[in-house]
Amino acid sequence: MSLELVTLRMAPGFVALLIGVAGGAAAAIGLTTNGPISIIGVMIAAALVPAAGVVGIGIAWSDPVLTVGALLLLVATLVAVNVSIVATLLLVGYRSDAYFLMRSPTWDRTTVVAALLVVAVLVAAVAATGAQMRYERDVNAGVETVLDRPAYDRVFLTGVSTPYTNPLLFDRPHEVTVTVERPVGRSYPELSDRLKTELESRTGSPVTVRVKHVPYTSPARVTDPSRAVGVPVGAARERVVPR
Repeated sequence: MSLELVTLRMAPGFVALLIGVAGGAAAAIGLTTNGPISIIGVMIAAALVPAAGVVGIGIAWSDPVLTVGALLLLVATLVAVNVSIVATLLLVGYRSDAYFLMRSPTWDRTTVVAALLVVAVLVAAVAATGAQMRYERDVNAGVETVLDRPAYDRVFLTGVSTPYTNPLLFDRPHEVTVTVERPVGRSYPELSDRLKTELESRTGSPVTVRVKHVPYTSPARVTDPSRAVGVPVGAARERVVPR
């Protein structure tokens, strides 16, 4: 199993909710037309099963951050699916007696409590996701600030990984993985410490920084410089390919 597939479902996100909305609309269309009913199973498999699986993985690993983040994603996606289904049914002309509840409310205590819980979960999910996005923005800016220094003029940033940690619910050190390309034979042992200092200064929280180095040889001609991440147009380099 790829850990990347787990990290993609550690928190509610726009893409995940968009999948829920699209899946709900597809399921409603499948029910109301001659379309295949099996599309409902496809929707469940695509929108809900992965998040539910990550919840189980978080429980098995005894990781509260992973469990809560995936659970928020699951609930948010479930709400998005149901809202999309109802909206699609209304758009195609389906109505029921429940549609007129606003004229004669019959809300009982259980319904009100359930509705409030759903709203609370969605608010928490949005707030946690917003906090994570701000943290990732500060991390990316800090990494770029350090690598812009003259000492790292031959070091090129290729990626920054900041796992979801739900900073609103859990206070623990963040783990940031920075992947860079450097010349063969050159080492930058102080880079990790400088990144750690800069990131902690920007974010105000403890950070564990891991730096992955990918060596490359002296500059060589490449056919598409734009594909070299972090390299100005016109510059080129060749990676060392392990044998």
